Amino acid sequence: LISSLAAALTVAACDSANSAMTSGTPLAGIPRAQAIFMRYCSACHPGGGRGAGPSLIERLLALSDDQVRLVIREGKNRMPAFGTDEINDEELGNVVAYIRTLK
Repeated sequence: LISSLAAALTVAACDSANSAMTSGTPLAGIPRAQAIFMRYCSACHPGGGRGAGPSLIERLLALSDDQVRLVIREGKNRMPAFGTDEINDEELGNVVAYIRTLK
């Protein structure tokens, strides 16, 4: 019974996360944005902090969302550019929202 309940809750959580990611609000896409961040950003900005790249947590305080999107699209210094073939426009907005949640 407990394993059946756990399986049902897991399925419900996955369904909820999937529907949240497509609801159209930036924070709704956070689970997918976190995965994108882990794939493309985390190696140089671990947890949003300083790594091979600067701390995003500190740097983003002075930048607008549009400025952050521009840096991600065009790259900066050693940071490569990430085009729409890697991060589409909707995902980009979600990644910016996700980065803003990092502390």
